[in-house]
Amino acid sequence: MGKLVLILVVCFGLAVGVDASTVIALPLNSPVFVSLTTDPVVTVGSRTIDFTANLNSNQQFYNFLFVNTDVSNLYGVQTYRETIAIGARDGLALLGGAFPASPDPNFANTIPAFTAGTTDLILFDFVIGGQGTAFSLTLTDINGVTRIAGLSTPTPEPGTILLSGAAFLLFYALHRKRVSLWGPV
Repeated sequence: MGKLVLILVVCFGLAVGVDASTVIALPLNSPVFVSLTTDPVVTVGSRTIDFTANLNSNQQFYNFLFVNTDVSNLYGVQTYRETIAIGARDGLALLGGAFPASPDPNFANTIPAFTAGTTDLILFDFVIGGQGTAFSLTLTDINGVTRIAGLSTPTPEPGTILLSGAAFLLFYALHRKRVSLWGPV
């Protein structure tokens, strides 16, 4: 009986440890602030990141695209909703950026308001049209250290381009030899 209780306690402890992340639903309708010192494991949509190693290193800033969501069906052209995460280990003092206007008249691409000196991870969304559309954010911490984060919307991966090119070359070579994959020419 004692062994069974011990096994149940260990299993419960493991289950609690797995579910101990901060979970954030998408899309973000306003900025979300996450205290990494309270919980360094953050789940946004289907992506989970453990920031423990970043907190224990000398990494000054956290800035990256957390999630790309293709929302082209809403706008009729290639468009992405970009969930961005930024933060400064010593505290964020200033935040600026150069990014295109949102194609959605009801959703403005704006820098979120925050309390200067915050060490929270700040998550917010941009809506950006086009493939490979570049944009940047400029972060400055309370010590005056600045970082420019260059980001962009997704582009077709090289593997897809190479595969398409290889298929084209195969069909071209077969055409030149007058060979058909579907029977005699």
